[in-house]
Amino acid sequence: MMTASRPRVLALTFCCLALASAPGQKKKGRKAPGLKPGTVRIELTEPGFEGLYYMVAVPEGLAKGKRYPLLFALHGNGDPSEIHLQGMSGVSSKAFPVFIVAPQYQLDQKTSGRSHPRTTEAFQRVLDRVCRDYPIDRGRMFLEGFSMGGITASRWTFEFGQDREFPFRAVFLNSGCRAPRSPAPRTSYIMWVGDQEGTGFKMLQSTRRNYLRMSAEGYDVEYIEMPDTGHNVPESSILQERSYIQACPDYSSLLRRRSKPTQDFGGWSHLAERGEFAALLRAAGEVAKGSSRAGFARRSQALSVIKEVHSALRKLPKELARLDPAAHGLLRYREILRLEAQLVAEPTLAKGFASARKKLERNKKFRAELEARRAFLEARDLLDSAPLESEKKMQALAQGKLGGTGFGKRAQLHLKALQKD
Repeated sequence: MMTASRPRVLALTFCCLALASAPGQKKKGRKAPGLKPGTVRIELTEPGFEGLYYMVAVPEGLAKGKRYPLLFALHGNGDPSEIHLQGMSGVSSKAFPVFIVAPQYQLDQKTSGRSHPRTTEAFQRVLDRVCRDYPIDRGRMFLEGFSMGGITASRWTFEFGQDREFPFRAVFLNSGCRAPRSPAPRTSYIMWVGDQEGTGFKMLQSTRRNYLRMSAEGYDVEYIEMPDTGHNVPESSILQERSYIQACPDYSSLLRRRSKPTQDFGGWSHLAERGEFAALLRAAGEVAKGSSRAGFARRSQALSVIKEVHSALRKLPKELARLDPAAHGLLRYREILRLEAQLVAEPTLAKGFASARKKLERNKKFRAELEARRAFLEARDLLDSAPLESEKKMQALAQGKLGGTGFGKRAQLHLKALQKD
């Protein structure tokens, strides 16, 4: 195991945010905790998980009936989860609340202390509990890890493979990561590392290697090398994580809550939160076509849900196209493309997303971003087969007229990752 110094996240770590309030109150049992802003410590009491607990930061600014993003944060080697929770508090604000959960997975809270032998199983239990007890938007959950926590987050992510549903929208890896040895979830990965981490455990070199390996295998992975930064989580990376979370579309209120939901509604709600609208419409359509008299309530609710989804999807393209398309690798544009392809069997709905896409593509600034993205991916795809040609194309992108775009800047950082230290 590596040694991880505790994050020094400016004064923000211990500032006046309610997330980083006084030490959390311990809670046991299955009674759902309240929503009073602050931190709560909850112990795992199931056999085999004794001694493990997790911290929950309940943010300020919660509104009744709404659901909120979740950051699942894994601490570094020897760092108590309380410290890491406080360090990551900057991702949340009263204006944009985010729940933060930090499980304690080392049994000995010291450098190179023992990790629980069933760590990832414990993580899944914590995640299930938190989603049950708090108003979490399951379409906006994010996994983060610092140092050993980044390596642990990588390992947990790769256990899902590509056959199981991966619950997180993106994986944030701060100064610690691994590359997969077998097919891994096709989600978004962002790797941060300080440019002064080239000695000791050589996190700079290992992060570069893992980034290049995942890039060569076609994963959506971004490399960010932070200047004048050692082994910690600086404010800049926390603000970037917050910005990414805020840019992800919120589908949690697309379906209104029912006072008497049928047995199907939970599954439909889950699909809606994750933006799987084609699957939702198919599932609800099958129930709506049912002929059993005993299923009248289910069929009525299915028809109501279909109508509601159609209405929401007619408005959604304009909302997705309204925000800056250059942010975070054209995240919103890619979401429009995904939904346009997903709804091909619903041509009237797909047409709205096609119109939004074309409108964005007519925007001069956006066209530059799109051109830079194409150039970046073309160079990246040559990384294994023609590395010299790949580097040459990256240099042309980084130093040319598109160097100031989002992907032009990514090309500059990609070239840093190619450097041999």
